[in-house]
Amino acid sequence: MVKIAVIGAGVVGLSTAINIQELIPTATVTLFADKFEKDTTSWGAGGLFRPTFHHIKGDKELIRRWVEASWNFYSAKALSSESKEIGAFVIDGYSFSSKKEADPLIESVAFHVRLLSDKEKECRGFRYPYVHLISTISISPGQLLPYLMRRFQQQGGTSYFRTVASLEEFVGKFDIVVNCTALACRQLIGDESIFPVRGQLRRVRAPWIKHWYLTEDDTYLIPQANGEVTLGGCRQKGNYHLEVDKQFSEDISKRCEQLVPGVTSAEVIFDWVGLRPTREPIRVEKELMDFNGNKLRVVHNYGHGANGISLSWGTAVDAAELVKDWTRQMSFTSRL
Repeated sequence: MVKIAVIGAGVVGLSTAINIQELIPTATVTLFADKFEKDTTSWGAGGLFRPTFHHIKGDKELIRRWVEASWNFYSAKALSSESKEIGAFVIDGYSFSSKKEADPLIESVAFHVRLLSDKEKECRGFRYPYVHLISTISISPGQLLPYLMRRFQQQGGTSYFRTVASLEEFVGKFDIVVNCTALACRQLIGDESIFPVRGQLRRVRAPWIKHWYLTEDDTYLIPQANGEVTLGGCRQKGNYHLEVDKQFSEDISKRCEQLVPGVTSAEVIFDWVGLRPTREPIRVEKELMDFNGNKLRVVHNYGHGANGISLSWGTAVDAAELVKDWTRQMSFTSRL
């Protein structure tokens, strides 16, 4: 029986662990992490399924495939009886842009994308050159992460709280290690190409807001399944500051109120800061690591930046296939 360790319990790590279980049902899959649920960056994600090539660098066909796989998973859940449990639902919203064409990545998967006419923009009070009405999916991380953990455990997975200092700790104990440690990869494996893009958001209670709104300057409003609305935001490359900037929180509210005046009276629930683990390109690949002559089979899956949810299931499918490749090589070697 193949023993596999997955490190990292954000949406990428959990999705990868589940896909490995389903692709290799005879394997034992154990998850290790020092952050779970509310302590992960995934927990604070806006959750809107709206990937764009502007913020995802790399092979476009590969990115398209990852997005399509993730869309198929989340849209199926949003249209199923599991919608409430996973916190995924269909929602229409408005993307404000200086370009007439919608981003081809979201256009390729969304239920519907349409450019508003000048009359429609005027009726809604929109003062942007171009506005696209997009029907997509919103996923609430506060429901998604517990759902994924339950699914992992129901399929026989076990999880442990553990701070991993080196992958060498798993040599001789596990056959394959899957690295989904995001920004921690800088210290864990010395990958200096991964960097933080700081994000700050505000969560308010506003069940009367029924659509999402997103501008090019990263001002956004994204309704959650529980009647709360996420307000944002920013993309601060290289900023490691994890404390909430109160002045910036007020700036977020001001920008969102100017865009959607109806949110002005909303009760503030909390402010939140997270560091999006960004790598260009995202790393999904095998590596045979050497620790003083001791070999360790590794699969990497990290660097999703602000698109952790939109890409997680797709990269998890590929990572699981890479794990399967390792098991085939192990079987071939044993026969020799």
